[in-house]
Amino acid sequence: MQPAEFDMEEVLSVAIATEWEGYAFYRTMADRTSSPLGKEMFNRLAEEEVEHVHVLEQVSCAYTDNCVYMDYDTALEYIECEVDLDEMDEEGATCTETAPIFKRGVE
Repeated sequence: MQPAEFDMEEVLSVAIATEWEGYAFYRTMADRTSSPLGKEMFNRLAEEEVEHVHVLEQVSCAYTDNCVYMDYDTALEYIECEVDLDEMDEEGATCTETAPIFKRGVE
């Protein structure tokens, strides 16, 4: 079986979406924990994911003909395909209902 071939734009798009996925997870965990130290830790980890997105966007501009910038809506499409946010929601909210947790820090 041959490995799938991806061009650099695809790889960078997936990498950026994955960083946004991590961001969403850490923000959700920051919202859920009652520990001030835990909130601080998860919020810092979320900030680091955003920093990773910016680095990947710079790599995209340097390495490809087209810069890959992923806005919230595009990242959400990737996230909905790649991660089940329902598992993080104890009350069974859908990905779309859980997404505002993610969007709050992006805007």
